[in-house]
Order: sequence, then C-alpha cells, then structure tokens
Amino acid sequence: MKILLATFWEVPHVGGVWNYMQQLKQELEGLGHEVDLLGHGLGNKSVHIVNKNIEVIKDELSLVEELEQHEKNTPILYKDPVVKFYEKRNVLVIQEVFLG
Repeated sequence: MKILLATFWEVPHVGGVWNYMQQLKQELEGLGHEVDLLGHGLGNKSVHIVNKNIEVIKDELSLVEELEQHEKNTPILYKDPVVKFYEKRNVLVIQEVFLG
C-alpha cells in the first residue's frame, strides 16, 4: 500500500511530529508499505516530499482567486480565524503539490 504521511509543519525538524513520522514510516515500511513524508519547507515557502527530494515552491499570489472561491463555497470553514489560516494553507498545498 502507498501511504503519505503529511503535516502542515516544517519538516524535517528536531523532535515532535517529525520523530513520530520517521518512526511510523520505518514501521510501515517494515510491514511492506511504501511511505512518503510531506511537509512544508524552510520558512513555509515550499511544500516537499522529504524522502524523494521533490519540492514545489508556493506561489500564493497566483492562487488568490482560487482561495477566495474556496472561501465562498465553504464559508463555515472560515468562521474561526485559526481554522481559516490552516484551511487556506491546505488549499495551497493541494493546489501546488497535487494539481500543479
């Protein structure tokens, strides 16, 4: 099975979720799974799959219209300012990494 372990934090880093991601990857690979690790790069200026050295630089300005449309289509996600911040980041990640 192919598995993607993803976080909205910068990776790699010392401690925390990064240690857990590495341990989980090792255990899952030991069971025969293929595991990739995805997270934000230094300064949150990119999204990358760490173990494959694949990096996509975020170009937030080109996505402003799509983000505004997403907010109009799902306004309940954007009521809380913290949820709004992370929801917008998630949209950026999906657009950049998976849709090009």
